[in-house]
Amino acid sequence: MLNIYRLKELVFFDLYHSLSSMRSAIFIIPYFLFWFLIFYNISEESVNWIKGVGGLAATSWLLGNQELAISLIAERSAVLSFYLIVSVVIMPMFVMFVANNPFSSNFATGTFRFLSMRSTRKEIYLSRILSAFIVVSLCLILTTFCAAIVAMINDDNDIDIIMSYALQISIILTIYSLPFITYVGLISIITRSAIGNLFLSMTIYTILVFFILGFYKDYNFIVYILPSGTRPFIFDLTISNFFITIGLSCAYSLFYAALTCWCFERQDI
Repeated sequence: MLNIYRLKELVFFDLYHSLSSMRSAIFIIPYFLFWFLIFYNISEESVNWIKGVGGLAATSWLLGNQELAISLIAERSAVLSFYLIVSVVIMPMFVMFVANNPFSSNFATGTFRFLSMRSTRKEIYLSRILSAFIVVSLCLILTTFCAAIVAMINDDNDIDIIMSYALQISIILTIYSLPFITYVGLISIITRSAIGNLFLSMTIYTILVFFILGFYKDYNFIVYILPSGTRPFIFDLTISNFFITIGLSCAYSLFYAALTCWCFERQDI
């Protein structure tokens, strides 16, 4: 049975070591640098290009749906829609870097052996997931807020519309990140180093992407092997699709978490 007090202490312990570790900074800084370079170079001219024929054509090709591209770019804030599309596309890579949680290093340093004397393995694993989710969510919320500021400067939408859209985006992105966090947690059970965890998680994900691309024309349902199969529901921001995204993200997360707990309970730490 979970002890809420121990779980809270473990989460704070993980957050402290995650945010104070130089290794974590190495993984997080490139994400913020990436968005800084994009936001810094966005101007009214670039926004007009996104709204123009070239931007709509590129968005239509990327989404595979012209009507959806028009809805995102022409009928909503172009800057925030651009941010949403790029964030969803890079989400797997971003989470694999930022949520490269302390499982691997704890195996090497013996921290697990120390923690397991005072907590259950489920509490240790859940605290890792929660701390990683908090770190990822903070990164996403911060960059969404910056995107909203850039949109206020360069877009012609009202501030209340931009802020409402930014709130929707921050919620949907944090929910969408959870399956990838639990996926990284699953891979970390296999490896015992941060670099090994990052390499293996990327390798397996890339292999599955190419597998999906190879068989997608014959078997459309195969796209749902990975959480990225929920992208069409994310881009089409309706109430029904919002709840579908939540349901699918929770289903993926529960599957990865259950498999990880099963492996973790049987592993020698």
